[in-house]
Amino acid sequence: METRERLTVTNRILLANPSDSGEYALKMYPPSLERAALLSQIEHDEENGLDSAQNTYDEEKSKIEDEWKKGKERIRERLLESLEERRKKAREEMASDGALADVPTFDPPVPTRSSTRDRKPPPFTLAAPHPFGAAGEDMVSPFPLPLTSYAGGTGAWSAKGKRQKGVGAGSLQLGKAITALQGLKESEIEADLGEVKKAVKRKRGTRQVGQYRD
Repeated sequence: METRERLTVTNRILLANPSDSGEYALKMYPPSLERAALLSQIEHDEENGLDSAQNTYDEEKSKIEDEWKKGKERIRERLLESLEERRKKAREEMASDGALADVPTFDPPVPTRSSTRDRKPPPFTLAAPHPFGAAGEDMVSPFPLPLTSYAGGTGAWSAKGKRQKGVGAGSLQLGKAITALQGLKESEIEADLGEVKKAVKRKRGTRQVGQYRD
């Protein structure tokens, strides 16, 4: 009867508030100690991991900073060396220029772009003028023969039908060509001369416009 009452009371205490039961506390004491030890170990492991990570970071940082400082110092030394070399070369060049300054030099003038541009172009010259053209007009004849209507064709042959001495085949051919031109009218000749004059004037005007543009 007493055992039953005692178990009933213990059951009510465990259901209501287990921490008030002495037997429960005695049973849970070893697991509680083990749990506390594990938690403490985990905390220490975490702290050790953080400390080791921080130490590694600090070491790498210091190593990188040292390398950066060394590289900066090397670059500075190279710059100083290059500056010193340039100064030395400049002094040598100045010394050589000073030594050569006393020697007179006769260098030809170098034409610049402005001088060559300001230079006047050569006078415009045409080919051999037409021997029978108008006075004051330098016209190039497009015709291989002079535009005249004098009689020809008999310069290489005498009145007796014999060929004269000293007269070549060219004179004979020229006479034939002039004979072919005898049939032209004066109006046709004047029209041809007018076309030649117009062509020469157009050519002159084109050249003057090109000179003004330059």
